[in-house]
Amino acid sequence: MGLTSVTLTGTYTDASGAAQAGSVSITPTSSVTDAAGKTILTETAVTATLNGSGSFTLGPVPTTDNAGLTPENWAYSITVSVPGAQQTFSPVYIPHALGASVDVSALLPSPATPVTGSPAPSGVSYIPNAATVPVDAPTLGGGFFYADAGNLYWFGSSGTRTKIASS
Repeated sequence: MGLTSVTLTGTYTDASGAAQAGSVSITPTSSVTDAAGKTILTETAVTATLNGSGSFTLGPVPTTDNAGLTPENWAYSITVSVPGAQQTFSPVYIPHALGASVDVSALLPSPATPVTGSPAPSGVSYIPNAATVPVDAPTLGGGFFYADAGNLYWFGSSGTRTKIASS
């Protein structure tokens, strides 16, 4: 039986829309073995260089929710090496429900969105509305906090979605 995989894509531009140069790497956070004990992934980075449009394609890479792989709850580390966006994100889980191709921006936290109007008081966090409301419950336990239309929600691994606060 083959593994479910996805292809990662993305585009990096500066504030003026000009293409950025750099690379994006993905590395399993541990060696991964199949049900027969064969190592199928090692902790080795796979890197894609941004093209002249600031875009990249990387993969296919196995999804982190393939059945029969160990360790359970394995993940990736994604390193973005682009001027102004030098950062490593870990753990990053890539479920098969995202489809055959996924933009890396769907996997990484969004940069902070400036809040207009009155500044938030010290010690207050701003949660922007989710770009995409989660459809599938997390498979690794825990859950998601997110905002939708100004309402605050908790979506737990049991599949229960709870509105915590209304706007």
